[in-house]
Amino acid sequence: MLPEITTKHQRLIDYMDRNNFSGLILSSRANFSWLTAGKLNFVNGAAEGGVAVLAVTREKITCVTTNIEHPRIADEEFAGCGIQIVSHPWQMGAKRGEIFSQLFAGGVIGYDVVTGGLPQNAQPLAGDFAQVRWSLLPEEIERYRHAGRAASEAMEKTIFQIKPGITENQIAGLAANNIWSQSARPWVILIAADERIKKYRHPIPTDNPLKKIVEVVFCVEKFGLICSLTRFVSFGPIDSDLRKRHAAAVQIDAAVQLSSRPGQSLGQMFDLLCRQYETVGFKNEWQLHHQGGPTGYTTRDCIATPNDPVKLVLNQALAWNPSITGTKSEDTIIISDNEPIVVTVAGKNWPMVDVEFQGKHQPRPDILVVK
Repeated sequence: MLPEITTKHQRLIDYMDRNNFSGLILSSRANFSWLTAGKLNFVNGAAEGGVAVLAVTREKITCVTTNIEHPRIADEEFAGCGIQIVSHPWQMGAKRGEIFSQLFAGGVIGYDVVTGGLPQNAQPLAGDFAQVRWSLLPEEIERYRHAGRAASEAMEKTIFQIKPGITENQIAGLAANNIWSQSARPWVILIAADERIKKYRHPIPTDNPLKKIVEVVFCVEKFGLICSLTRFVSFGPIDSDLRKRHAAAVQIDAAVQLSSRPGQSLGQMFDLLCRQYETVGFKNEWQLHHQGGPTGYTTRDCIATPNDPVKLVLNQALAWNPSITGTKSEDTIIISDNEPIVVTVAGKNWPMVDVEFQGKHQPRPDILVVK
């Protein structure tokens, strides 16, 4: 197997030892992509589970799928990765249970998503299983950098194609085309023009035509890794109130990014965010939207909430998204030994705000103003 997959296999062995599992069945898109170094197991992008599953024992990893999927997965996903594929006729679902019986020699089997043929002794994995994925390996960080560049380039190409009069749905269409053109996939595209920006934190695109200002939000997947980012463009000057609100949002964002360190708990990060909202003069705005949290192979594995004891780890991906009515600041970062790595870094033509927090500086994207 690839060295990356071998390392992750050992993490799973350690997890099984801690939780008294003799094997694991991993069907979710997130877990499949993580364990296979960025490969994909889905056909239906709306489904949590994929068309191929991974059966993990202490000795090996086996991919179980149907005869429909076997050829493509062998040719386009698993070539050279060292994972064996076992398939069964698509119309004979019971065969999957027989395959699992052959692969697992008794004991309790953990699973992430319900799939056909689960052994009778299978038990759902606890919610903390996602933490096995959190500390990214060097190979993953390099792929994340590529994914982040793809997401940022798709975002900025979209922004520079927008003109007043275009509808939110048409902007979303441009965005989807630009994301796919980067060999990436659009998991989330949110668009709000003008008055809808202040009204909704999760603005599903509509036929509302753009008059002056638009918010564009992406969650983009490439190599199984999710990049979240938000940008704004205004056709004409922005007023002093919006300028004040955006300055406050980027101040909060810079503070939480710079404070994201190994050993800090999600509860501590939540407390810091609340303090920062108060410091910048918008004390209660945090109540109107969640603040983000750990990401990676899902848009968010969880979000920061009060008193959450779960600790951040080195090389973990985070997407914080502090928002103040009318604006938001959001990018995807990775915790490093020094300053956070921004993987969705804005391009050289994007206006930036240099934000200072406790003696450190963290540039954050400004609102692009087109005259």
